[in-house]
Order: sequence, then structure tokens, then C-alpha cells
Amino acid sequence: MKLSTLKNKLNKMNIEFKIESLNEFNQEINFSLNGTEVSGDFNSRDLKVTSFSSVRGYCHSSQETLRSFYNNFAHVQRRLLK
Repeated sequence: MKLSTLKNKLNKMNIEFKIESLNEFNQEINFSLNGTEVSGDFNSRDLKVTSFSSVRGYCHSSQETLRSFYNNFAHVQRRLLK
């Protein structure tokens, strides 16, 4: 999905978003759906959002962040807008 398409969809849904630069190439768009923070990863060259994820929690025994991954924005909507 193109970044501009995602931004238009979020604007129509009145959802605020923020774009963060992780480095010169990798960036992410962050927004919240029903209290769940979602990140969409894209690169600055082609501006296509390649994946979506949300943080589910933190596992203290393995010291890792637990994430849910989504295939596309429609999948994000189905899972988080119940």
C-alpha cells in the first residue's frame, strides 16, 4: 500500500498519525486504533508500507517484546475494529 493512500484512509477515519524516521532509509507511520498502537513500516525510496505491527506485551523470561503482525491495513481493521 502506498503511504499516501494510507494517510488518506486515516484522515477519512479521523485518526491522527505520526511519521518517524528510524534512519535515512527506514521510516514508520504510527497511529492508534481502539487504544492499540499500530506501526506501519516503509522506506523513504518507494514510500510503500510493507508491514503493520502492534506491541502486545513484554515477555520477562525471554526479555523480548511480543508483537502482532498484520498483512495489510484491511487486516489491521478487521482485528482491531471489532
